[in-house]
Amino acid sequence: MVKPKTEYDCFDIPIVQISVNKEVIKMATKRLNGEGSWGTKTISGKKYIRFRKIYDGKAKEFYGKNQSEVKKKIRSYEKALKISKDDDIRKQSIGSYMLDWLNNVRVNKVAPNTFTTDYKTYHCYIENSDFAKLQIGCITSDNFQLYMDGLTEKYARNTYKKIYLLYKLTYRYACKHGAVNINPCLNTELPTEKTTKIKRKRYPLLSVEDIESIYNEAFRMNTDDCHITGPTGTRVYSVNILGIPLILYTGVRSSELTAIQWKHVDFENKRLSILQAWQCETDPLTGKQKDVLGEPKYGSVRVIPLADKAITVLNEIKRLSTHTDPDNFVITCKAHSLYKPFQRMLKRCNCSVDQYSLHWARHAFGSMLLTQHVDLKTISMLMGHRDIKTTANVYLDVSPKLATEAIDAVNFLNKVNS
Repeated sequence: MVKPKTEYDCFDIPIVQISVNKEVIKMATKRLNGEGSWGTKTISGKKYIRFRKIYDGKAKEFYGKNQSEVKKKIRSYEKALKISKDDDIRKQSIGSYMLDWLNNVRVNKVAPNTFTTDYKTYHCYIENSDFAKLQIGCITSDNFQLYMDGLTEKYARNTYKKIYLLYKLTYRYACKHGAVNINPCLNTELPTEKTTKIKRKRYPLLSVEDIESIYNEAFRMNTDDCHITGPTGTRVYSVNILGIPLILYTGVRSSELTAIQWKHVDFENKRLSILQAWQCETDPLTGKQKDVLGEPKYGSVRVIPLADKAITVLNEIKRLSTHTDPDNFVITCKAHSLYKPFQRMLKRCNCSVDQYSLHWARHAFGSMLLTQHVDLKTISMLMGHRDIKTTANVYLDVSPKLATEAIDAVNFLNKVNS
């Protein structure tokens, strides 16, 4: 019977079958995996079982009359080694441990903007504090609670919530990896807004009349009677200032505003797609920051129907701009450079407030929707909030007009039924 040809038949080299001892393979695999190697060694004429393993780059050998005796010695040594390592970690300051966690763990798990916020919180409020110098294994629930209570004397609630979060996450990681046994942050009761001395700054929501005034101010031209920044017939403000009424009538974040490209604007269907936003990325090694394009906050990619005035603003920007290719940006400056001109606009147009942030300007859009009785779920979607609770927290306590309308409705019903 003729054997079928194989792929090896094209070579004039005889095939030799090699027999390999399974125990040799098993021991070689153990050595490759860093699990140590077994053998024997004769000492003073007596034969002993030997086990050899690398610990922290140094070889260590264990001897015994049998494997059971050797394994007992191994367990005892490794237990002592673990305790020694844990003691070294417990003696490390919590601030130093947190920085290691930020640079080696946190940076790989969160968005660049979130990491930058955490990094700034650490360097501004934690790094040089006396509490951060305490050893990680010495902090108890009681002294951590005292530390948090003391922060109410110096910081607003949003600030010490960020500080608390970093400590809690750092200790969660330390517990998971055996550095400590208990997370002292778990039983902490955060101080309330009422007991915090530095209250959160809240801006009043702009009225419809205020929004209209700001919109008109952004289009202001120099006249014979009023020359502000140039000759008659020229614009008082640069084309980028039109980004402010665009915020007021779309509710976009400032980081989203300056990331809008012309290809995101659908004039025909009157829609604006929010697909990206500028994020501040921090290099964990150098601490240097740079702006990069990424997803909007909380991944709030969305499509916003455009109001007529938003369309007018976009058409005017396009008319005045020299670069309107699909990949060109609609607003060509950094968002922070709009802040000072915005404050001047507020004063010149006799707005009811003379100081306002760009972040709160976007909430004017949400408040307009609310006063027109648009439901919170829809407002939440248009504003790009993480969930409806965020929307409720922003708007439900700042709309006295709606409260008045609700009581008027009740009075009307009572009159009808009486």
